[in-house]
Amino acid sequence: MSYSIAVAGTGDYILVRVEGAVTVEEARRFGAEAHQKALETGVPHFLFDVREARNEASADSNYLYARHDMDRLGFSREARSALLKSAADASHDFVEASMREAGFNVRSFTEAGEAVAWLRGGDVGP
Repeated sequence: MSYSIAVAGTGDYILVRVEGAVTVEEARRFGAEAHQKALETGVPHFLFDVREARNEASADSNYLYARHDMDRLGFSREARSALLKSAADASHDFVEASMREAGFNVRSFTEAGEAVAWLRGGDVGP
């Protein structure tokens, strides 16, 4: 698994690109780094590009990540977090559902333009 974290060229969201098999431990690591980048830059929103990543964590681990780790990492429930995923990959769906249930502002997308528009405050689709 590998990842990169940077402020998008437009300066209005943190771009986190993830590749390979992802466990909760790895998600904690890149989540903490992404949150730190947001604190350092004042950029509050996130685009997690997981099109080349597969969530290998159990449903229990994903649920606990959403319910406990997100708070421990300091993520704001007001921040928008877009999950840009492959249309053929449902491995990230439970993570999104668990995070939304926990009160986080998270949505999945398969089109980058829609994800970015939503991060910028647009109301894109259902």
